[in-house]
Amino acid sequence: AIQIKADIPEQIDNKYYINELSNIVDFYKNVFDKYNEFWSQLEEIDEKTWIIEPINPPRSSNYRRIIIVNPSNPRSFPIYQFMGSDELVQKWTKILISRQHQWYFQR
Repeated sequence: AIQIKADIPEQIDNKYYINELSNIVDFYKNVFDKYNEFWSQLEEIDEKTWIIEPINPPRSSNYRRIIIVNPSNPRSFPIYQFMGSDELVQKWTKILISRQHQWYFQR
């Protein structure tokens, strides 16, 4: 049995009893083609927004935590609301507050 791992947003049974490498390559080419538009959209989000989590997301990541700025005053500190467990919300709130002073100096 050949075991193959792929960094994609879905779980695929990774045990294949295929005796030709070309069949495996074709199968995964179709899987990757299915996600091209999805990955293009995430790349645009990564390039044009402030991503706070995940840091250096893998291809399998299908979410982003982002900060959106005020369009009428884009250099102002953003209003934010973290979502998730209390532990993560507290963690990210502390990080943001501790680095808030950098926002004004970097802009």
